[in-house]
Amino acid sequence: MAKKKKQPKQNIAKRQQNKANKRKLIKKKVAAQKAPQKQMSMSKVKKNLKLLPSLAFEPELAQLAFPPAALEAAPGIEPEKIDALADAAWLEQFNAALAKMDVRFAKEGKADKNMMTQAMIYFMSQEASPSCMNQLIVSVFMNSKALAAGAELDFTQLQLQLRAYDDEHEEYLEAKAKEQEEAQGTISQAQTQGPQMDLPPGALAAMAAEAGEEDDDGMEIQLGAEAFASLLDEIESWSETTGLESDQQERLVDDLTALFEDYASEKGWQELDEVSASKVNNFQGWFQRNMNPTEEDMTLLGQSLSRFFGSDLAKERFGTEVCTGVTKQLASA
Repeated sequence: MAKKKKQPKQNIAKRQQNKANKRKLIKKKVAAQKAPQKQMSMSKVKKNLKLLPSLAFEPELAQLAFPPAALEAAPGIEPEKIDALADAAWLEQFNAALAKMDVRFAKEGKADKNMMTQAMIYFMSQEASPSCMNQLIVSVFMNSKALAAGAELDFTQLQLQLRAYDDEHEEYLEAKAKEQEEAQGTISQAQTQGPQMDLPPGALAAMAAEAGEEDDDGMEIQLGAEAFASLLDEIESWSETTGLESDQQERLVDDLTALFEDYASEKGWQELDEVSASKVNNFQGWFQRNMNPTEEDMTLLGQSLSRFFGSDLAKERFGTEVCTGVTKQLASA
């Protein structure tokens, strides 16, 4: 695939100003002003999968709810129960359900949900991660528990349960992620361009909305603390001094936005001095559990973190000790 052409400097400056304004106000929709695209990088897809867990409530997946007796009989803590319940036969039904939803959403013209099923089908076709680290399968498990208790789970409650699951089992899931990396062996050197995925035409408009915009259901994704919003403005400018191609700059900013906006907001960070080497290391595990990345995505994430925390900007904002700690952890991973 041909590399994207660098944009003229005046367009880069305009994009900087637009993104700065979006972080201070509700981000403006720009999809209608952009030319149609045939492909979109997976980094862009993943930024817009905020509502992925909601697919657990669709009839195709609701029918795959784990029976109460199976939930009771499954051994161990929640992640172990999920891995035991989501066996090969169940996963085959899960993939079939995704395919059915994909066809239905396309026929119904539900571009946002169609995009989510396309992304999930893509991830399921890649190197398999444990089911306990697959956000949608965990969502099916949570919904199954509610149904077994005679309750109805809504999306807000599901989000809270997913966050509690992530926090309660963080150490176990970190160890599971490390175990998977060791089993996979050494990852080959990543390409400069991330993996691509073809999307149905109707999904492109939904995907053009960046994180922070109001989605079609009127749900607004909240921005992080002002300190991190200001840092992301600085990162946007700094990325253009790195000498990277425009698509590599975009990937760099996307990865750092996941850390300083998505993860920081979820963990309730308010000030830059809350960032530490151990927290950045935990972020990598969170990224793997929540973003369904490929091996290449994880390699590129590590490169983004190494580049940023080795920069003068990072040392000025977080101090040499924190930055050195991060880069040492990344080097030893």
